[in-house]
Amino acid sequence: SGTNIVSRGHWHELAMRFAADGYEVLTPLFTDAWPDDGIRPPAMMEAWRDVGEHAIDWFIDRGVDRRRTAMFGYSLGSYVAVDGALGNSRAAAAIGLAGGVDVYTPRPPRRRIPVLIIRAENDTHVLPRNTASWVEYLRERQVNVRVEVVAGAGHLFRPPEWVEIFTRASAFYGGNIGRVSE
Repeated sequence: SGTNIVSRGHWHELAMRFAADGYEVLTPLFTDAWPDDGIRPPAMMEAWRDVGEHAIDWFIDRGVDRRRTAMFGYSLGSYVAVDGALGNSRAAAAIGLAGGVDVYTPRPPRRRIPVLIIRAENDTHVLPRNTASWVEYLRERQVNVRVEVVAGAGHLFRPPEWVEIFTRASAFYGGNIGRVSE
């Protein structure tokens, strides 16, 4: 953790839970993003994926074992994290939360790493069929994808659902990049 950290809500609290568990966490702030600003230009999406790739490189350059790095994203960030991790990133695993192919077509994966897709059962923003299409796309390209569903949840998660998301994500990371104590 650092100084002058201000909570930005449940997403930030999730990051702080991982930090409290001993993981090193970096949460980029995409200041060029606005709520519901529609489809972003391809150059912007590539720049966002680069942010994740550079973050992983930053950790590795500071001594974190590449095999113990992962990416995590929520909503559009889900797509950015998973698509980026399967591209040029050196991340060893990725988690996508409440994401799909509603707006963007995934790039063909360059790498095969474990991926967890967590979707909300009652998501009306990223429809379950669009998440299913994304999963099918990845599986057809031999990406090891596990899907889990937060029962009763919508796209905007409530505090108990964030706890469930952390539990699921932590178990996935533990099984794929190891626990901090290992």
